[in-house]
Amino acid sequence: MKDSKELKLMTVDDAVAQIENNMVIGIGTGSTIELLIPKIAERIQHEDLNITGVCTSNKSAYIAKQLKIHVVDINDVDHVDLAIDGADEVDPNLNLIKGGGGALFREKVIDEMATRFVVLADESKLVDYLGQNFKLPVEIDKFNWLHIAKNIESNFNISTERRMNDDVPFFPLSVINGT
Repeated sequence: MKDSKELKLMTVDDAVAQIENNMVIGIGTGSTIELLIPKIAERIQHEDLNITGVCTSNKSAYIAKQLKIHVVDINDVDHVDLAIDGADEVDPNLNLIKGGGGALFREKVIDEMATRFVVLADESKLVDYLGQNFKLPVEIDKFNWLHIAKNIESNFNISTERRMNDDVPFFPLSVINGT
């Protein structure tokens, strides 16, 4: 059986092959994308491609910039030709959970702007139902987070959990599957 990194690398090559000169690329977030970004940089360098990247997280932007990928703010582009991102879970109907790392809103904005959206997922992401191995992220505004959490809990008979990052509240809310 292949290890996690090998499985992730197998998903990357097809996505990189879809990149063409003069594209605006949406670059996602997560461990698979951290393997993708160097492959994008390699293609840019070896084929002298003119590529502009917009990233769903500061970490992805930092890695891309370190590898000499031209990265701009989402407000500096009017479209995204191709967005590439990973998934946290994928069910048999190809529904998926994204945004577990906290970039949910930025991922949604970039994915919505994209003409094409490629999701990278290896067999380790396959589940029988969403929420089987990963809590469903719900991004909320900190202004009314408690009201939203109570609303979700009372209307859907499930519990929520406020995520913390180094003892600081983090504002995607996790919904804990009630089944």
